[in-house]
Amino acid sequence: MTKTPQHHAGDHPPIEDISELRAVTLQLHDTITSLREELEKKEADAVARVQAARAEAAIENNELKSAIVRMRVEMENQAADANALAQKREAAKSNELKQLEATIKSLRVALETAAEASTSAQDGNRGKASD
Repeated sequence: MTKTPQHHAGDHPPIEDISELRAVTLQLHDTITSLREELEKKEADAVARVQAARAEAAIENNELKSAIVRMRVEMENQAADANALAQKREAAKSNELKQLEATIKSLRVALETAAEASTSAQDGNRGKASD
C-alpha cells in the first residue's frame, strides 16, 4: 500500500498530485465527450429511423389513397355502365312491347275484318238460298 502524503495547513499539494488530478480530469472530459458524441450519434440514428418510417408510412398512405380512388372510379364506371345497360334493356323491352301491341292490334283488325267478311258472306248465302 502506498502512502499518500499528508498535507498540512499552508502546504501546497505536490506537483505530482496536481498532474495526476489534471490527467484524471482530462480523461473524464474525454470520456464525457465520447459519451456525448455517442449519444448524439444514437439520437441522430433514431431520428433518421423515425423519419424513414414516417416517409414509408406516408408513401403507403398515398398508395392506399390512390388505390381507393381507383376503386371508387372503377365502381362508379361499372355502376354507370350497368345503369346504361339497364336503360338500354328497358328501351328494348318498351320497343318490343309496342311492336307486340301493334301486332296484336293488326291481328285483331284482321280477325274482325275476316269475321265481318264471313258474316257478310253467310248473310249473302242465306239471301241467295231464300231466293
